[in-house]
Amino acid sequence: MGIKQIIMTCTGVPQPLETPYKMNTMPHRNASFVSKHILLFLCIFVLLTFPLLSFSTVEADIADSLIGFKVKPDRPLMQDIPEISLNEADLALLSSGKPVTRLLDTPGGLKASYMRIFLPFDPPTIWHIITDIHHFSIVSPQYPKNGSLTNKRQTFMPYVFDSSACENGRYLYQLLVMPMIAPRHFTLKRSTNRIAFPWESKWSQEPEMRCQDKLNPEMEKYRTEAIITAKNEGSWRLSPLSKEFIKRKEDLIKTDCIYYVDSNPGGNLSSLMGIVNKVTEIVLPALAENLIFHAKQWDDHMRKHHTSRQYEEWKAQVTAYLSERGYAP
Repeated sequence: MGIKQIIMTCTGVPQPLETPYKMNTMPHRNASFVSKHILLFLCIFVLLTFPLLSFSTVEADIADSLIGFKVKPDRPLMQDIPEISLNEADLALLSSGKPVTRLLDTPGGLKASYMRIFLPFDPPTIWHIITDIHHFSIVSPQYPKNGSLTNKRQTFMPYVFDSSACENGRYLYQLLVMPMIAPRHFTLKRSTNRIAFPWESKWSQEPEMRCQDKLNPEMEKYRTEAIITAKNEGSWRLSPLSKEFIKRKEDLIKTDCIYYVDSNPGGNLSSLMGIVNKVTEIVLPALAENLIFHAKQWDDHMRKHHTSRQYEEWKAQVTAYLSERGYAP
């Protein structure tokens, strides 16, 4: 199932999970119908957590000027991610470019999501994609429509109706608008480290709202009804492929990408998290497709939406990485 199909699945049908947003009663439905729509809401929420939770800014990347291309697998990392054992089937999936996904137990009783994939693009490009926070809410006709039943926006990141970074990109506020449920919003604090591989972008939810001075006033009607998510933390890790996976010249370019998120959407949805297993099977591979899609058009995106200096910095990082890997086009 492709990313467009996933987005259509997630947005095509209302989901009466809480008391429907701005409605007084819940229509009668049988249990299987309700379960299907619960699944669709969680599909939306997991889809959102993929790109929204790992963020940075170009300014923050410049401030984090120590960019290293050496691999130091034993260096301390900010986010604790459980060690995942891979069997032969998992290794075959990775080698074929498909994601390996897991649903992991957490102390709070909910589930954390884990994905690992070998992406056919270099780490500097993937890093710039997952840290391009200023364009998460960009509106363009090329993006699919998403939002509530009555209000749609065509945004780079689905359901992001408003976002604002502050303190040189250290904090990010976001407002999510979805069908038939109350909006969600949160502020995240981020930390990044690219001194050596694996590169890491970590985020955690702040207890208070920040970055409130540059919000879109047109979105206030959603903000007044929004629920603050209960928990939101995780990280991205990017590395080159290790030696045992280098079979062809093009493997030198690829990125070993690990995504981990431990989240709780809040409201009265926590008790429904048992079906997130199905969501993981459907959504995480679609998120991987989304990364690949953006990587294919990233040169054009950088030219259109970033300065010439930022474009040249990205290209220079790609060149330096390829040189370090001994790759010659």
